[in-house]
Formats: sequence, C-alpha cells, structure tokens
Amino acid sequence: MLIEFSGPPGSGKTSIAVLLRDRGFVTVRTEGDPVKKIWLVISCFLSAQFLPTFIVNYFFLKHQLCGEKKAPRLALLAFFGAMSKSLRDKSKYYVRDQGFLQLGDWVNPKISESPEDLASVLRHISGQPDIVVLFSLPPSLSVERLAIRGDLSIWQEWSIKRGFASVEERMEFQRSKEWIKIELCRRLSVPCVLVKIDKQGNIASIIEITNNDSISNEKKRVLNELTLGIKESWKG
Repeated sequence: MLIEFSGPPGSGKTSIAVLLRDRGFVTVRTEGDPVKKIWLVISCFLSAQFLPTFIVNYFFLKHQLCGEKKAPRLALLAFFGAMSKSLRDKSKYYVRDQGFLQLGDWVNPKISESPEDLASVLRHISGQPDIVVLFSLPPSLSVERLAIRGDLSIWQEWSIKRGFASVEERMEFQRSKEWIKIELCRRLSVPCVLVKIDKQGNIASIIEITNNDSISNEKKRVLNELTLGIKESWKG
C-alpha cells in the first residue's frame, strides 16, 4: 500500500513520515539505511509490471507534456509512476513524503485547474496512491519554518524564478489550490486525511474525507493508525 503526504515546505511531511516508522510504516524517500533504499528501488524495478508501465508512462507523458520536458526528466517521471504501481502492490505500508499530489511538473498547465483531467493522467501513469495525507497551514508559518531550518533563501530564489514576489506569495497561491487536491482524491476514489494547522503551529483539526461505502476495512485501519500517529508525532 502507498500513502502519500502532500503539503507546503515546512509542514512536517518528512519528519512525521520518519516518526511513523515506529508504527510499522516504511518511508520511501528517507529510509535511514541506504541499503534498504537501494533494495526498495531494485525490488520495484524487478517486479513484472515495472518495465512495461515505465515504457507506457514515458511515451504518454511525452505526448501529454507536448515535448516541453527533456528525456531525462520524462524518464524520471515515468519511473516515479511505475514505482508507485509497484509500491501499491506490495504488502507493506509505504509512506512517500513527496509525490504526484504535490502537482509538480507532470502537470500540463492547460489542465492544472481540472481535477478530472489530472485524475485521468494519474490513472494513465499509475501514479495514484492508496491514501493521501494533506497538510494545510498558514503561508506565514511555512515561511517561518523555512527560516528556522535555513533554506528560506533557496525557496525565495525558486519562488522569484516562478514569477512570485516572495515565498509567502507562492505559498498563498499553493494553498488556494488545495481544493484541486481534495477533488482529485475524490475523483480517484482515494481516501484523504486533511490536517489543518493553525497560526501557532498546533493541529486545529484532522478531517477524513472518504467514501465509507467503498473503503476497505484495511484502509480504515490504516487511516486510523495514520491519524493517531500524526497526533502523537506532532510537535508544533
């Protein structure tokens, strides 16, 4: 099973993903042992459907993005989709703290406001997770946390390159698009946990957005474990 965390920088995605290891979850991007990380990639690559999925993904994305991405980046996105499928098929519970729900450069600007079209692309490249945890926090808090961890200047530079006046303006823009992520989950029939953080850095609410009629008992159990784990791990 694949659980994906999505949210702005400084929202605690990586820190909480690491702390969830104590509850039996496996972190995809930040697994402590380098050998485990390498073996995870190899095991996905060796799965029967990986290579066919990768090839289909590559040519689909090449067409979808109208040649705007160079071959290495297309290959990476195609690989990411194929790996998502492999992780969903495994028996362990994998947590990825950055993925397609960040709405990154796999998104054609022409469909960026259309959850229906975005869902169609994710289905084609097998990029949808089994569960999404969406972190929402005030842009000013995100900026404050970036300053504390020391990479605010980097994010400022990236924000300006993307046409924003500041990091906070970029974070405000991203926050205005949260509805797209929630609607995207609904169209993919993927359960979503919305974690709302207040200006003081405390959890204001945790809301499960699911269709209880179609969700499996296993996913219900995992959603409960995630909710409890986030509450226990949160340090504000």
